[in-house]
Amino acid sequence: MLLVRFMGIDTGTRGLVDGSSVDIGISNVIKRGAAGVIFVDRSVGTPGSSLYPRSVLALNSYAALEELSPPLSTSGVPVVVVDPEAARALVAPLGLDFAPLLGYDPAGKKWDGSLSRDLGVPARIAVPLREDVSTTRASQRRSLGFRPRLAAS
Repeated sequence: MLLVRFMGIDTGTRGLVDGSSVDIGISNVIKRGAAGVIFVDRSVGTPGSSLYPRSVLALNSYAALEELSPPLSTSGVPVVVVDPEAARALVAPLGLDFAPLLGYDPAGKKWDGSLSRDLGVPARIAVPLREDVSTTRASQRRSLGFRPRLAAS
């Protein structure tokens, strides 16, 4: 599934209204059966686009989402987030133009219909992951002069 981030609506003199959170859009296409998601976001890699603009996370707006919902296993639906240039290179052979979807929609914008369509092109998403297991050996030592007290039950 190729998904372009809905930035929101430009209301003109009243400012910008942000679209839904990126994790909602991604979760929705996964719920509908996407085998993999390529998510196009014009703000990827833009400093200051983080939920936490004064932190290290400001360098990567997706670091905050990963902190809130960390990967728990190497299974599931792969999600790859790309900037518009990478996405254009990926879909150029298919003749797709998603440029009109990259910015804020002007207030009152009416779309003639959904731009969703089946491209009829098989795709393969391979995300090489592996689970790592680390083990440690506990060492227990007794300190001189220390006597543990057992609590009375």
